[in-house]
Amino acid sequence: MSEDKTCRVYIGKNSRGKIVYVGTTTQDDPRKRFYRHKHNGKKCKFKVLKECSTVEEMLQEEFRLIKELNPKLNKRVNAPQNHNRKLTQEELQSRVGQPEWCQVCLKRRIRAGRKTCSHCPTPKEVCHELTSTP
Repeated sequence: MSEDKTCRVYIGKNSRGKIVYVGTTTQDDPRKRFYRHKHNGKKCKFKVLKECSTVEEMLQEEFRLIKELNPKLNKRVNAPQNHNRKLTQEELQSRVGQPEWCQVCLKRRIRAGRKTCSHCPTPKEVCHELTSTP
């Protein structure tokens, strides 16, 4: 992710004015992000709280606010992570064979006992696609 994008931390308030969500975006127009949240069922009034100069600063501020405010709709309680950044080849290679990572894409964590994430085809589906004739 390039560092020249504007990094924003925003909050979402419910109809009573209580902060129920803290989020981040690097989109040029944060209203697009707000619209997506509303489309997915978060009926909040969103407002940009802070503009940061780096992604790391943005994620630290988001984590600090989540710990401080404990908003109802936030699930993250651990250290901040940037799920949108591109992984290096070294990072991808370090995940090969590790059971907590999807072994198809190497990008998503999976539940115990699963081999792939919900976004990747299972080995049976891949095998079926290869053997089926049109």
